[in-house]
Amino acid sequence: MKNLLLLILILFLSSCEDNGQNSISTNANEAIDITDSFSCMDFELVNYFILKNGDNQSISSLYGCTLYYAFPQFEVYLYPESPQNSNCEPIISDFNQLVIRDQDNDPQYFHIQIIRKGDLKNKEVFYTVPDWAVEERVFLINPYDEDIEDLKNGVMNYLTTIKKIPI
Repeated sequence: MKNLLLLILILFLSSCEDNGQNSISTNANEAIDITDSFSCMDFELVNYFILKNGDNQSISSLYGCTLYYAFPQFEVYLYPESPQNSNCEPIISDFNQLVIRDQDNDPQYFHIQIIRKGDLKNKEVFYTVPDWAVEERVFLINPYDEDIEDLKNGVMNYLTTIKKIPI
């Protein structure tokens, strides 16, 4: 199983190379590109780490059991790319969203989404494609209509901690 996960990680990393785009404009407050601060490789390494070391927990009525990893001050959850994967099974679909949850923060949740090569044409991943979506990039999503720059500033400390995990 570990070898399978490592092979999947390598395949995703090779499809998530920097495509030379450094600045992506998004629709106002919906999302912001954070690839320069949290790369596709960072996302895939965290995804792999949680798959390997995480636990299961139910936090949403949408997903029965979600994989997560508890850091000392916050948790990071994996959300699947396919809505049909309600039990978050790695064998059914990959995970394209990290959700950072800090119960002592406002807002409590930060949504980080990777858009891999081929995702925008895959109806399992995107039934409708948002205007801001660009492949091979990582975005901070704003489902709460907060100020996107404030969200970006707020998530950076979490991302710094997450990037220090031993892979």
